[in-house]
Amino acid sequence: MLEKQDLILIKDVVQEVTREIVRDVVQEVVQTEIVALKEELQNEIVSVKEELHNEIVTVKEELQGDIGVVVDEIERTRNILENKIVKMDNRMAEMESCYRSDKLEHDTMQFQYEDLEKRVIKLERRMA
Repeated sequence: MLEKQDLILIKDVVQEVTREIVRDVVQEVVQTEIVALKEELQNEIVSVKEELHNEIVTVKEELQGDIGVVVDEIERTRNILENKIVKMDNRMAEMESCYRSDKLEHDTMQFQYEDLEKRVIKLERRMA
């Protein structure tokens, strides 16, 4: 039969081997979990990247559509303003023409008035 000391040694060896086996098993399980989590994170990252890419494409398309609308509105406003400027130019030309005509008429009337006034003064002098 084995002595007590031999039994204690065997017990210690069995405990040490058991600890090593448990440590190896735990380490393997942890490694497996780490690998699984890493793969899951990588899949999530890829999924998030795809979602972000799709979202960016959607926003870009919306912005391009909005830019088209803004450009169309600017063009429409520009055309309206150009038409108003042309009308204002025509009105200004008409006003200048009327002003010249009125000024010519006024100057002519002024000249005739002054001429008539001179004649009246001459007639008054002759009659006096």
